[in-house]
Amino acid sequence: VPVIASGDPQRVRQILRNLITNAHRYGGPEIAIEVDAQPEIVTVRVLDNGAGLSEEAADHIFDRYYRDENVQTHPGSVGLGLTIARELARRMGGDLIYRRLDDRTSFELSLPVA
Repeated sequence: VPVIASGDPQRVRQILRNLITNAHRYGGPEIAIEVDAQPEIVTVRVLDNGAGLSEEAADHIFDRYYRDENVQTHPGSVGLGLTIARELARRMGGDLIYRRLDDRTSFELSLPVA
């Protein structure tokens, strides 16, 4: 059964592109996308099998200009992508969170059901 989330399609695309790009750059080789629909919320998870973030990095990953010292960054990366992505999600009535699920890294975009 199709479920429609409430949000700006361009901004949702921007958030997901950022999460998938980060998984490709910094995560493990196995990347998956999962969608979970509940009565009031739709969650899109971008998962990878990389090492994940340190506890300190996990506490600050959404902070403006934060970059994990233990991870090699790519040219042009300034540490704003996740900050902007979370702000966009929240402006659409949702959220963006980081979790470590067993041996997988998960960034979860949640949006209200339309």
